[in-house]
Amino acid sequence: MRMRRVVGVLTMMAMTVAASIVGTPGAVSAQGYISVNTTADVLSSSNCSIRAAIATLEAGTAEYGCNYDSSVTAIQVPPGDYVLGSPLQVVHGVGGVGGVVELVGDTATLGTDTAIDGNHATQVFVVNSGGILVLEGIEVANGVAQQGGGVYVAGGFSAYSSTFANDVAAGGAGQRSPCVGGDNTADCAGGGGGGGAGLGGAIFNATPGTTNLQTVAFSNDTATGGAGGGSGYPEHLQFCDNGGNGGGPNGGAGGGFGTCFTNSGYNGSAGGFGSGGGGGGADSVGGGYGGNG
Repeated sequence: MRMRRVVGVLTMMAMTVAASIVGTPGAVSAQGYISVNTTADVLSSSNCSIRAAIATLEAGTAEYGCNYDSSVTAIQVPPGDYVLGSPLQVVHGVGGVGGVVELVGDTATLGTDTAIDGNHATQVFVVNSGGILVLEGIEVANGVAQQGGGVYVAGGFSAYSSTFANDVAAGGAGQRSPCVGGDNTADCAGGGGGGGAGLGGAIFNATPGTTNLQTVAFSNDTATGGAGGGSGYPEHLQFCDNGGNGGGPNGGAGGGFGTCFTNSGYNGSAGGFGSGGGGGGADSVGGGYGGNG
């Protein structure tokens, strides 16, 4: 059975028209692979998509358009661009007993002709606690999330001869102060909110997840914190407020103010790598801008 023990830990790393694939729908190959036969991200009785194949392998029985027998150990993914509508979830391993969900593509090209694609709109993989995912010759591309644009790991994850490309972790922007325009509410807050952290462009390893990488390429994977929220503090309201600090290990400091009721609020500070910017401070004369993530 094709299984590798997952070892090592990686904490954080910054890193459409569907076509049918020629082949017997969902057939089990002589090597014990479930054969994916469509690039479409669908669950149907007529096609075996990657999502359907993962469901089949985890259930340990035929699901949707994929066949299954006792020889199955992995999923064969032919070359193509597999555009996802939502993350692929690995929940509990083969047959629900803690086995490995393994996807095999083209190791000779490091998977660059076999892309599982978040389309700049969704995370690509989520490996839940208790699940184990192994990729061989697969490209994880164009994923986006706040934590792990390519892969979020809470279980076990290994990648061999694979590529992570253009995956993005992006923190959310801080909330702008509600004290804007003609707002005459005496209890509104003046300081802007801090931006959120963006952690692990390619891979985010959450506790207690483990990650093992061998012969893996990273290309243009990024992690960026969200900008802090600005403050539009109206002069007639008698408050002085600090902006919120940015999230993450290097979050920007929130802006403050000078002598209360006499000086404009200060801008928030920019966040460090992958961390959110600080929110703008405010006093009765004016509000500061949020810092960049």
